Amino acid sequence: AVHGLRPVARKFAPAPGGGSFVGPAEWALRLGEGGHVVFDDFEAFVASPFGGIYAHDEAAGLRAVVRRGDVLPGAPSGFVVRDGGSFAVNANGEVAFAAQVGPPDTDAGAKWGVWAPNHAGEMVLRVLGGQPAPELAGVAIHEPSVLALSDERRLLLETNLAGPGTNGYERVWYIVDATGPPRLLARTGDSFDAEPGQSTKLSNGDLRSDAHLRHFAILGVGPLNEPMLFYAT
Repeated sequence: AVHGLRPVARKFAPAPGGGSFVGPAEWALRLGEGGHVVFDDFEAFVASPFGGIYAHDEAAGLRAVVRRGDVLPGAPSGFVVRDGGSFAVNANGEVAFAAQVGPPDTDAGAKWGVWAPNHAGEMVLRVLGGQPAPELAGVAIHEPSVLALSDERRLLLETNLAGPGTNGYERVWYIVDATGPPRLLARTGDSFDAEPGQSTKLSNGDLRSDAHLRHFAILGVGPLNEPMLFYAT
């Protein structure tokens, strides 16, 4: 049996910042190593002015990380949060998240972006849809998402691309330190010589990392189209 269970949130119950929770049927849940519970209450199928990403811990209780209608730092003027996406929490209870921002009364011009704490713990914009993709000429970030956030505030994110030669399905991974611009880790479809005389390309697979975001594993395709697993630091 699991003992000591205590309720954190409930559908229709008051939510921090106003309004009520949309409902647990669509809640995405993350649990940090420090006992921090983070969950997503954005519900795309409900015409509700509410919704957000919330965090709970024993010391601070329940709080809103970001809510529909919020104005986020670095977002274009007049843009508010319209929807939420992926998120991650570190052992300190800090949260990085993806959100769609746009004009409050129309879908036109809406963009996805990623926000995360900087070296001072302040929530800042890290990447925004439409901006040039770092280290990739002629293409732009399209819909970025969050994969992980380390205790050192190092961020691992994934995005597809927009622009000439892209199809919307390729995946690009960046590492972003607490200070400094995103650094390219890998792009699916890229070819390289993993072994002398053997050309290899990265498949459209998943990338995995350790908790500190210093070691990475990724699935690739070998010269005979066979799956290959790669490791890097």
